[in-house]
Amino acid sequence: MQLSIAILAGGKSQRFGQDKAALFLPGIVTECLATGLPLVVIGRASHPELPASVRCFPDALPNHGPLGGIITALQVTQGPVLALACDLPELRREAILWLIQSWEQAQRAENIEILVAAHPPTNNTPQTNNTPSSLEPLFAIYSPACLPTAEELLLAGRRSLHGLIQRSRWKEALLPPELAAQLHNVNTPDDLQRNSKL
Repeated sequence: MQLSIAILAGGKSQRFGQDKAALFLPGIVTECLATGLPLVVIGRASHPELPASVRCFPDALPNHGPLGGIITALQVTQGPVLALACDLPELRREAILWLIQSWEQAQRAENIEILVAAHPPTNNTPQTNNTPSSLEPLFAIYSPACLPTAEELLLAGRRSLHGLIQRSRWKEALLPPELAAQLHNVNTPDDLQRNSKL
């Protein structure tokens, strides 16, 4: 099945004070398109600054957070999706290609449903990687095999992506230090100011 990239852009950006997707999407889309993979934007019907090749889809399940976005992405692409947050202004093609390569290697070695990027432990954290704080659920690849579990969790009112990961056959991919900084997300204006100084 063809791997696609899905940028989740349905958030309300309440802490940021303006539409993060409108601000960051064009740059992230440019990096994604450089990989040559099909790209969809989930959570909005259109975006005026995106190329015509980028398909936009409103959330099939509005107001259900990233889990609803993952479900929509898997439904519209009918294949595995590399899910990205829309607030990663430092993200570059090299990190996306690393995750794709990690997925291909993992698929050859074992039958997994989800591959999620994880930060390696530091001197200040326990030497266990598969804890929620180390995982990046919105820099991860989800296969259609996890869709029934995702739908079951959503129906039960449990919208955590960490919950989906833990209920699925999953594996972590440890981020190389030189790529980890690309995953600094922006939730507030202060975050944006800090990112601009990196």
